[in-house]
Amino acid sequence: MRAAALAVVVLVSGAAPQVTAAQAAPARVEPVEIAEVGLLGTPQVPADRVRVGRALAAQNGPAAREEVSGYSRLDSEVFAPAVGQRPYESAAVTPVEGYGVVDAAGVRMFAVSGTNFNHPVGQAQYALANLNSHRLTGNPAYLRIAVTNAERLLERRVESADAWYFPYEFDFALYGNRNMMMRAPWYSAMAQGQVLSTFVRLHEVTGDERWRSAAEATFRSLTYLPAGDLPYVTFVDGTRLWLEEYPRGLADLGEQVFNGHNFAVYGLIDYWALTADPTAADLIRGAAATIKDTGLTGFRKPRALSLYALTSTTQNAKYHQIHVEQALHLWGFTRDPVFLAVASAFRDDYPLPTVGGTMRATRRTSTIYQVDSAMRVVRSKEVSFSRDTQAPADRRQRVTGGPVAFRVTAGSYKNWWFPEGVGTTWLLGAKDVHEYRPQARVQIAAGGYSAYRLDAAGGVAGAKTVSFTRATSAPAVRSGIVQGRQAYYFAVGAFAGHWLPAGPRLALSGP
Repeated sequence: MRAAALAVVVLVSGAAPQVTAAQAAPARVEPVEIAEVGLLGTPQVPADRVRVGRALAAQNGPAAREEVSGYSRLDSEVFAPAVGQRPYESAAVTPVEGYGVVDAAGVRMFAVSGTNFNHPVGQAQYALANLNSHRLTGNPAYLRIAVTNAERLLERRVESADAWYFPYEFDFALYGNRNMMMRAPWYSAMAQGQVLSTFVRLHEVTGDERWRSAAEATFRSLTYLPAGDLPYVTFVDGTRLWLEEYPRGLADLGEQVFNGHNFAVYGLIDYWALTADPTAADLIRGAAATIKDTGLTGFRKPRALSLYALTSTTQNAKYHQIHVEQALHLWGFTRDPVFLAVASAFRDDYPLPTVGGTMRATRRTSTIYQVDSAMRVVRSKEVSFSRDTQAPADRRQRVTGGPVAFRVTAGSYKNWWFPEGVGTTWLLGAKDVHEYRPQARVQIAAGGYSAYRLDAAGGVAGAKTVSFTRATSAPAVRSGIVQGRQAYYFAVGAFAGHWLPAGPRLALSGP
C-alpha cells in the first residue's frame, strides 16, 4: 500500500461506493464497495439457511481445543508501529454520514443475489475506516459508526471453548470454482485479524473494558488447532504456521493465502501492542517466518504477478500490490531485511501500474510497442530520435513476457508503449516509492559511487560522487525507481538528499 493509497489498497477494494455526487468533497475519500473485499471468488445464497442456523448452534459452546505449537519462528524481536503508521491508518477521511450498503442500524452489509448478509471483514474494515476518520477529526459520529458495527460483530459471534469466531453465513465458490465451495458457516483468519484490530482500537479510544475482553476472546481463536467440525483459522504445515483465509476442513486444511495470512498478523500486532502477550509475539514471529520462507521461493513468479495462494496458480494484480505493502509492514514488525527484498522483488516483477508522469526518451530509444488488454505485444515499431524528447505517460506496467514499459498519452506516439531502460527511457522523478519505516541500513562495499539529486520536476539537478576506502553503511529513508532503476534515498550521511542506484555492491540490512 503506497502511503497515500493505504485506505483503498489495504482496507477495501472493488467497485465504487453507493454515494451521491453531493457527498463528494476534496478533503475526504469515498472508500470502495465491499463486493470483493478480502475474497477471491463467487458468493451465493445458501440453499438451506435453516441448516446454516443449526450448524452455528452446534459450533457454539464448550469444547476441548488444543493450542498450536511446533512451528518455526523468527529469532527476532517484535515491533509495533506508531499510531498513524499502523495498517488501516492514513490521511483519508471518509464520509461522516456513512457510505455503501448499510442496514437500518447503520451496519455495513454485503448483498448476494438481492439478499443482505453480515460480512465480518466488511464490518471490521468499515469500523477501522471510521476509527481512522475519528482519529483525524475527533468527530464522535465516526466513533458511533465504529461502535455500531463492532456491536453487530459481537452479536453474531460463535463461541467455541473460550474463543470467539465471526462467521460468514453465505456460501462462497473459491476462485469461482463450484468444486471448491466454502459452505456456510465458514470462518477466516483475515476476518479474525481485522475484527481483533477493531476491538483493540476501540479499547484504545474508549477505554471500555468490554472491547479488551472481546479482543482477548478473539485472539484466542488464532491460537487453536483444527478440531472436528469446530471453527478454526490456524494450522501448521510441517513447521510453517498458517493463519488461513479459507479453512477447508481436516482433509484439506487451507489454501495458504498470502494476503489473508498477513491481515491476521496485523490483528496480532495490535493485540501484542496492547497486552505484550508472549503467545501473540510467538504467533507473529511464526507467521512472519512462514512468509520469509515462502515469499521469494514460493509466492514469487519472476517478471510476473505473485501467486495469490501457495496451493493455487491464481495470480491477481490487485492482490499483488497488497502483497508488496504487506511485505513492507512485515519489515516494520520484525526488522528482517528479507521482507524488504520481497517487496523490491515483487515491485520489479510487476510494478504498480497506475504510475505516470513525464517520460523522457533519448536517442538510444529504438523499439516501441502496442499491446492488447493482457499486455501482450500485438505490434512493434522501430523509432529514432535526433535528440532527447519528452511525452506524458499514464501507466508503468510490465509487458507480458517482456520489459516494463510506459504508455504515452499524447502526441505522435499516443497509446504506444516505450520500454523502460537505464540511460534510454525513463519517467522523471522517483516512481513506485517504498517508504521504509523504520529506515533500512544500506551496506556499501568499498569503492566509488555516484548518486543523484532530483529537482522539483523530477530531473537530475546534480550528482555527487564519493569513494569509500572501506565498507560503510547509511540509513535509507525509502527506495524508488529513479532513471529506470531502483535507487535508495538518504536523509543523512555522504549522500544526504540524493538517490543512490542499487547494485550488487549494495545490500540492505536491519536499521
